[in-house]
Amino acid sequence: MALGLHPSEGMRKGLVVDIQKTSADIRSAILKAQTMAGREITQAVVGVTGRHISSHNVRGAATITNYKGEIKEEDVERALENARENLLLSKEREIIHIAPRQFIIDGEEGIRQPEGMFAQHLEVEAHIVTGASSFLNNLVKSVELAGVRVEDLLLQSLAASEAVLEEAEKDIGVALVDIGGGTTDLAIFKDGSICFSSSLPLGGNHLTSDIMVGLRTTSSEAERLKKEKGYAIASLLDSQEAIEVRMVAREEPMYLPRRVLAEIIEDRLTELFQIVGKEIAKANVGDILPGGVVLTGGTSLLPGIDHLAEKVLNMPARIGLPKGVKSLPESPFSPLHSTAVGLVLYSYKYHPLPIKRSFKRKNFVARFFHSLYNFLAHFWR
Repeated sequence: MALGLHPSEGMRKGLVVDIQKTSADIRSAILKAQTMAGREITQAVVGVTGRHISSHNVRGAATITNYKGEIKEEDVERALENARENLLLSKEREIIHIAPRQFIIDGEEGIRQPEGMFAQHLEVEAHIVTGASSFLNNLVKSVELAGVRVEDLLLQSLAASEAVLEEAEKDIGVALVDIGGGTTDLAIFKDGSICFSSSLPLGGNHLTSDIMVGLRTTSSEAERLKKEKGYAIASLLDSQEAIEVRMVAREEPMYLPRRVLAEIIEDRLTELFQIVGKEIAKANVGDILPGGVVLTGGTSLLPGIDHLAEKVLNMPARIGLPKGVKSLPESPFSPLHSTAVGLVLYSYKYHPLPIKRSFKRKNFVARFFHSLYNFLAHFWR
């Protein structure tokens, strides 16, 4: 697998704020990946995030038309289409993903693969993720201007889940918390499928900003301190340990207790996890998820962050490392790469061959049936 990284200056909190800069950043990352891979990149599955993302659990139903009462693929399609129709969607919003949570056959819940079974009435409970069409259009245009065709859009937390979660965790109940630069994406899984998702406008960049203000330093110095000397729990550090800080308008560096830096980081992360806890409560999955919390994303590299999450959320926490794709020995994958690795895994599982179709941002029906194919493929693989 090839990897191309480039700082993003045209996006803020998961949203495109400058199409030309975003496109240039994407093009630079693509060129690096192409050089490493030795081949041209012409199409992509693109991850989406941001406050404009919302999710809904909706039910749909279909009467079985087969004279024997055997459930066929078209019956499943009609039930999911009915669920889509039951979601009151404004013209400004677009369906990104439809994930069936379970099927109900003649009142019997918990069915995962209904095709081939016999029934009179089929229901589906689906998790539907939507986004603002304008923001999605801006993202797609940025990618297309970089010379790459968008084959599909995927919620970033769903992509990361492909790379870091175990199927057993999804079955018993687990929360994935992907802490990126501008956003934190939350996805809760139970009984093998996603049941709740949201995106928070807080991330690693906010830690950098707090350090910059608290220590009166530049953004680049604050980022360096966070990565090299940051710690999530101040009390675990030696009170005598000092760090060098280059402050604004001072020629000589200052030496401050490392705990001061950790206190700034701990305060912001505590606030973040408190908000995550409130979001988990909205999912109505109980006070404790047996699978706990899996942290991933670049900010999860901070030492001690899993212990802080356990303390604030009162449930087990671990760091999610991407798996399923081999990395180069000189640049092993870390939580920073979870979404990218997940997008590759998703594309490999559900798009094993090139898909010859144009991406229609307004074609909800085509996107819906494509999502249905993805779901069914999950059980057939």
